[in-house]
Amino acid sequence: GRLLAEIYVETGPERLGRAIEAAHAQIRLDPYRLEGWRLLERLYDERGQPERADRVAAALALLGRAVRTSDRVDEAVHATGCAPPLRRRVDQELFERCIRHPDQDPCASAGFAAIAQVGATMTARPPEAYGLAGLAPLDLASDDRPLSRALRDVAPLLGVPLPPLYLDEAARGLRLANPRNGAGAKLALVAGIDVACAEGETESLFEAARGLALVRPESLLAWAVPLVPALRGLFWGAARLVRDDLAAPAGVPEVERIAAHLRSRLPPDAIAAIAKAVGELDPRAEPDLGRWLGAVELTAARAALAITGDLVVAARIVASDPPGRHSLSAKERLRELLLYAVSEAYFEADEHLHGDPGGVSVAGADDAASS
Repeated sequence: GRLLAEIYVETGPERLGRAIEAAHAQIRLDPYRLEGWRLLERLYDERGQPERADRVAAALALLGRAVRTSDRVDEAVHATGCAPPLRRRVDQELFERCIRHPDQDPCASAGFAAIAQVGATMTARPPEAYGLAGLAPLDLASDDRPLSRALRDVAPLLGVPLPPLYLDEAARGLRLANPRNGAGAKLALVAGIDVACAEGETESLFEAARGLALVRPESLLAWAVPLVPALRGLFWGAARLVRDDLAAPAGVPEVERIAAHLRSRLPPDAIAAIAKAVGELDPRAEPDLGRWLGAVELTAARAALAITGDLVVAARIVASDPPGRHSLSAKERLRELLLYAVSEAYFEADEHLHGDPGGVSVAGADDAASS
């Protein structure tokens, strides 16, 4: 059938905004129906936003069906040079509005953020479990590897402290370790040689941004405790601290023990944050933590794409991630990355970080069209 966006276009230029919204809805509904992508590309051109049209064309090219042949598109698809300069740090409001994946349940995210450090300590393992026994972390202040430089650049941008970085010559990719450190835990990044010594600046920046996005308090437990049963125990243990009417679903063990442990170690402001997070939670409902876990991975990739601005590098890294390290398949993660790369949320994040990619704001374009 005809696309709704095409019908909006026929009613006149003042409906371009509605047409673009309809085209976005269509490609979300059926990402492999290429007519929606082609139409979205044309609509951005008609709206006077050719760079946004080129972003759509780049996504189409990665789907193997490029329809534009301009020099700009060729550069957008194949460039792997330096990332554009970064302008401003990402605050929490921008992160939630423009980067966080909509499936990352805000109730679970806020609850896990409040207990992040204590929860990580509860689930820490000996250093040898991560292959770190006897290893010393790199000196990030002076190490000149591209990954170390990228971590130094991205950490203040995302507002997270720099975790220790270990080099594991037998591993691939970048992963988070949660080694026990005395009575506590000291979260660390562990880089394989392929990542630690990669020569491409953009590749290193993407890996650093994706890793550090997962160190944010709201996401940290997805890496420190990447198992749904353990996450359910932590979530319901935290909820029981502040809601006596919330009974954990069947099959969630040791909730009262976890609640007691959290109560003895959390400061009052963290308990208040939990109360705010679960204050309106339906006692009969439960956040889908399996879905949340996958959405955290998607959020991290979104943050990395927004920071690098290079869809080709992002897609290549996501497609070549070591198997077994993610809860979603590479195909699912690539699909979500392509959809985000042409979204209004991405364009807003890109404008904040690098400058306006489309030249005309959404509101400004509609106002101009209707005047």
